[in-house]
Formats: sequence, structure tokens, C-alpha cells
Amino acid sequence: MGSAEQKHISHGYSIWMIPEGKQRRELEGIINGISSKYGTAQFIPHVTLVGSVLKTQQETVKYCIELAKNIKMSRFEFTEIGNSDLFYRSVFIRIKKDPLLQDAYEKAVQAFGLEKKDFMPHLSLLYSDFDQDKRDKIISEIDQVRLKSMGFYTGKLHLFLTEGTAGEWRKVKEFKISQQLV
Repeated sequence: MGSAEQKHISHGYSIWMIPEGKQRRELEGIINGISSKYGTAQFIPHVTLVGSVLKTQQETVKYCIELAKNIKMSRFEFTEIGNSDLFYRSVFIRIKKDPLLQDAYEKAVQAFGLEKKDFMPHLSLLYSDFDQDKRDKIISEIDQVRLKSMGFYTGKLHLFLTEGTAGEWRKVKEFKISQQLV
């Protein structure tokens, strides 16, 4: 673990949507390739529906069961690569915010009693404190056409205990989304 990651310790539980099959393997390859080249944290490709849930595991599981019964999921479409000064959003690919995804976010916020924020669905490709020039260099090395054409579908919510650094995060449970759309 690098010293940059040491400064970025997270707390609580997070609810993720994780690509499956070929898309997961391809995205892991991109993330792990960047991580290996630049000495940064490796992590599972995912879209965070909500994070920093500070409830007990039992409560969180109960809310996830209900949430999975009350949301619909469809295909996640990648739109463009972006970057920011935020460690966990250093380089990412945006996901088209459709009504189903927005509804899932709003129901998750309500279920967990969280403050509603501006929801920007994305899948991070790099966690870092790198400056703009280095982030731009990394973005220039990514096959953006291929990445944008991927997208993914998932029919599950994944509950992770996101305590500590990315290497310490652990999956607690997954929940099948009852209302599937294709």
C-alpha cells in the first residue's frame, strides 16, 4: 500500500454494482494494468450506489434485502472518461444516468437515511493523488473507444465493508435484484 492510500481511509459499508463475466475481466485488466504501471491500489471494478453507510451489519443487510426487491436494473452505458482531484475518483468513466439508476440511488439514500447528494454514476479506473498532468497522461494511454463500447449489466447489489484502505475492503453479501430489465 502506498503512502497516498494511507491518507485515504474509508469507513462504513458501501453498496456496489459489479460487472460480471467478460466485462468484469476486461475492466479488471484495465484497472490492474494502470495500478501495476503506476504503483497504485488495485480494486474490484464497481459502481457505488451509496457509500459510508454507518449502520450495523445486520441493519445494512436488512435494508439491502428490501432495496434489491424495490429497484430495477438495466444495462450500464459508459459515456466518457473523466478525472478529478478526489482520491477515489482520480480517473473514471462516467455512466449514463438513466431514470432507473437515479431511482435506485434515491431509494438507497432513503433506505439508509443518507443525505441526498448530486449523484454522478461512474466506475473508477484509478485511485490516486496524482496531479492533472499525470492523470491526463494516464487517460491518453487508455483505449477510450473500446472502453466506451463495453458497458455492463448486473442483476445484483453487493454489500462491502469499506473500512480502511481499498486492499482491506471485504465483501459481506450479495443480493439479487428482483426486478430485472434487459
